[in-house]
Amino acid sequence: MQTLETADQRLTADPDEAVDNGRNGCLDILRHKPGPTQIGNMQRRFSTQVPDLNPAAAQTVLAAARAYICPDA
Repeated sequence: MQTLETADQRLTADPDEAVDNGRNGCLDILRHKPGPTQIGNMQRRFSTQVPDLNPAAAQTVLAAARAYICPDA
């Protein structure tokens, strides 16, 4: 969660939702979706908490998901 808070504290306003969004990001990774698609999907997943989530922050979220939720992806 600290990685997400560094990107934007609003990302962890609902920790359960943050983890669910990370898991869904893992599905994109495992399905080998193109990078821009993964980033766009992550921006949409967090659009309620962070409507202005920029691509760099979405990439940080994806990196955290890969490191902590689906490290074998």
